[in-house]
Amino acid sequence: MCEAEAVQAARIGTRRDLAVMFPGQGSQSKGMGRALFAAFPQQTRRASEVLGYSIERLCLEDPDKQLNDTVYTQPALYVVSALGFLRKRIDGDPAAEAEYALGHSLGEYNALQAAGVFDFETGLRLVAKRGEIMGRVRDGAMAAVLQIDAARVREFLDGEGLHGVDLANYNTPTQTVVSGRKDDIERALAALQRAGIAAIALKVGGAFHSRYMREAAEEFATFAHGLDYATPRRTVIANSDAVPYGVDDVAKRLAAQIATPVRWLDSVRYLIDRGVSEFVEINGTILGRMVAEIRSAPPR
Repeated sequence: MCEAEAVQAARIGTRRDLAVMFPGQGSQSKGMGRALFAAFPQQTRRASEVLGYSIERLCLEDPDKQLNDTVYTQPALYVVSALGFLRKRIDGDPAAEAEYALGHSLGEYNALQAAGVFDFETGLRLVAKRGEIMGRVRDGAMAAVLQIDAARVREFLDGEGLHGVDLANYNTPTQTVVSGRKDDIERALAALQRAGIAAIALKVGGAFHSRYMREAAEEFATFAHGLDYATPRRTVIANSDAVPYGVDDVAKRLAAQIATPVRWLDSVRYLIDRGVSEFVEINGTILGRMVAEIRSAPPR
């Protein structure tokens, strides 16, 4: 273990009013991680060795236009988020003392790594395999539907005969991501537009968190079950059911997550109900805006 990671392992805190959040796929951008790569050359170099290509060059230059390709996006985001949290730990940032951690889809791996369930390199190997497997599932797409709740989204899709489109991310009371075959998502977007309902196609390459990822989830499960996991040293909320991880279900839940919805709305509500008053996002603002919307929504 290098000196920086030793500091990371020693400083897990227990502020029960605080949760740290890690973003998922779709938050990537060229140039991300510049200061972090400079600050942590040893981890950057090791990540590149594990992956077989320069993670720094991919994130900062993206010369081959691969940053939005799932195979490359997932390791890139994992590394940048892991280094971002390491920076906060070393600096003594309050985020390092959070009792709770959660991540949106891919970000869940960073939450588990931040809780000491696995180390930086093991997490990177998991994410690289996840990206490789998910990247092979083509002809899929996703879109965010705004302004209406998930129940109305489902009702609308069924009314249009789009039974092959799944609800993939329950993000906020008025933001739900749908997932399915590319032609079905295109039909859904057109129908939503005709109905005056705002919807945005997402920059992902597959029908993630849907029935179409079941074979990918099964393949990933075989890989994930071959690794060892430690007891979480902070509470990590699982995307699949919005309750904490245990030590014995890490591989099972990570595999299931690939083909099941991200219950972000329920996860945030779970934490608010337990007294969490501050949510800190690593390297971004997307999740923070979701939390703000959830908090401002009318009482359930």
